[in-house]
Amino acid sequence: MNLSAFSIEKYHGLEVAWSPHLDGGGRGYGQNYISVVKSLLGKVNRIYEFCAGPGFIGFSLLAEGLCDSLCLSDINPEAIAALNETVRRNGLQDKVSVYLSDGLDDIPSTEKWDLVVSNPPHFQADTQKDILRHDPNWDIHKKFFLNIHRFLKPHGNILLQESYQGSEENDFLQMLEPGGLQYMGSFMHKKSQNQFRDIYYFLWLKNKHPELIWQDSPIQTLRVSLSSMNGGRFSEKLRAWQKYRFEIFNDLGDAANVSLVTRNAAFGPNDIVVFSIPKITSNTRSKSNIFYLTPGRFDLVDSAKGKRFSTIECE
Repeated sequence: MNLSAFSIEKYHGLEVAWSPHLDGGGRGYGQNYISVVKSLLGKVNRIYEFCAGPGFIGFSLLAEGLCDSLCLSDINPEAIAALNETVRRNGLQDKVSVYLSDGLDDIPSTEKWDLVVSNPPHFQADTQKDILRHDPNWDIHKKFFLNIHRFLKPHGNILLQESYQGSEENDFLQMLEPGGLQYMGSFMHKKSQNQFRDIYYFLWLKNKHPELIWQDSPIQTLRVSLSSMNGGRFSEKLRAWQKYRFEIFNDLGDAANVSLVTRNAAFGPNDIVVFSIPKITSNTRSKSNIFYLTPGRFDLVDSAKGKRFSTIECE
């Protein structure tokens, strides 16, 4: 390739080699990443730009001092030539890695990233009409979501810039679970008042951490009456680490002080209380606090009378 044919875009003196047919938007609206990363995350160690093209996003973040090092990849050999020319021009061999790769297929397993950014193809299509803009059947997105967790550091973040002209958040959310990704939310970047419209939004993703139960985890409400339990075993087994809440109807004659306690000791002051609902009067309903259980057995009791309503198993 004739390297002299490249145009040059400068970011704080860093010269980025590019050609018009390689620019999928990173030189324009892709520069919103600078203010977004500054305000949301601040400086990180290593950034990866997926579907990098000439690397406008990654190189501008590096030039702004928002990362110490950079990794870039693209499937197009012409884009790789432009990226390598930028590395050569600026003496970035010690800070920047470049990979010719179909998605993540040819990225070394040793690569680990604090932040992943991308301006991927924004439009679904039946066939590959334009590699910069069209993603047939969202296959590029699906493969990315499935495999990116292997390269993301434990507290790493993913920010994908998408377009409402081609998609909405719900088009992608069902793709996240197989790759163990957590949807943190989406947002649009607020521009200056003289910017009359914007159609771009950011998807913010992280790796799921199995030890965390997020706020959007469903809460299962267990609706029971005291008379239906009759001192026996609860009708269903509960699942460990599932969020629950009891809604208890007192259909007995007297008020009841209902508690759910561990069954690792005789009922008494040393029991661990999961929830306690004092003075549920006759013919009224009361809700417990939200909780989860670990595997084991628990007793639903009247804490004032020392009466056991039911034994509950959690597995």
